[in-house]
Amino acid sequence: MNTNVPLVAAVELGGTSVIVCFASLNDPTTILHKYSIPTTLPQPTLSSIRSTLLLHPYQTLGIATFGPVDLNPSSPTYGYITQTPKANWSNTDILTPLISVNPSATYKLDTDVNAPALAEYTFGSMPSKSVAYVTVGTGVGVGIVVNGSPVHGLMHPEAGHVPIVPLEGDEFR
Repeated sequence: MNTNVPLVAAVELGGTSVIVCFASLNDPTTILHKYSIPTTLPQPTLSSIRSTLLLHPYQTLGIATFGPVDLNPSSPTYGYITQTPKANWSNTDILTPLISVNPSATYKLDTDVNAPALAEYTFGSMPSKSVAYVTVGTGVGVGIVVNGSPVHGLMHPEAGHVPIVPLEGDEFR
């Protein structure tokens, strides 16, 4: 591999594992290096991510995380996982430790559902004005991109806590 090729680093922080990837800025859909890290307690997990980011020089960093995460750049808790059901992760600053690995790199932060929705919008094979991305993993999530912009608001779109009224005779519990 040509070591002079500018790289993009991507961190996907999930409820059970973290994926750290590196790709060429010229071909961001082709992963050159991929690493998997278990999501444990905040400090050891963030430390492992930082060590992995040091393996390859990169010019830009994309961070996608489980949440809820504060995505308001003017908020004092921007980049923090806020009140989450994931044990020990509430009020954890994930952004500062990760962007401090390479302070000169540009970065983007979003949810672990909006980031793939935006990737599908940008690189997908079917041109579209809007994309909805649904994932089922540790939880159920929905990422939405409308006219090229991820949907944000007070929180982010949530599909994992929608009550379903059982049909009469439904025995599934």
